[in-house]
Amino acid sequence: MGSGLQCSQERVPRGGGARGGSEGRLCGALRRLDGGAPGRCAARCLATGRWQCRVAEAGGGIAGHLWLSLIEKVPNPVAERAHHAYATNVYVRPSARSRGLGSALLAEALAWCEARDVDAAILWPTARSRPLYARHGFADAKDVMAANLGASRPIG
Repeated sequence: MGSGLQCSQERVPRGGGARGGSEGRLCGALRRLDGGAPGRCAARCLATGRWQCRVAEAGGGIAGHLWLSLIEKVPNPVAERAHHAYATNVYVRPSARSRGLGSALLAEALAWCEARDVDAAILWPTARSRPLYARHGFADAKDVMAANLGASRPIG
C-alpha cells in the first residue's frame, strides 16, 4: 500500500487472510465491478485517508465491497468512546449472493470498529439488506432523527 491510504483488500471468506493491494488495483477492480465511474470516486475517497474499503473475492475476482468511515464525536464530559462508524455501499454481486460474502464483509468491518473503540456503527439499509444487518446486531434506532435534505432537490 502506498501513500498512507486506509485501504484494505481482504480475501473474504474462508481460506484467506488480509492481502495488501495497491490503490490502483482496488480502484480498477471497483470500476469493473460497478461499471466505470465509481472507480474515480473510490480513488478520491481512498486518497483522503478517511475511508476504508473492504473487498470480498470469490471465483478469482472481486465479488463485493463495503465502505467504512470513522466519524469523530465532539468531546463531552461523559466517559464514552470517541467515534462512530458509517458503513455504506455494501454490495455483493447478484451471482455471488447467499454465500456469506456480505456477512463476512460486515463481520470484518465490525471487528475493525471494535478494535478502534467505536461507540456505534450506522448505516442506511435497503429493505432487502435489513435481515443481514439484524443478524449482526443492528436495530432500528429510536434515539436518532434524520432530515432527508436531498429528497426534493435534483442532483447536479
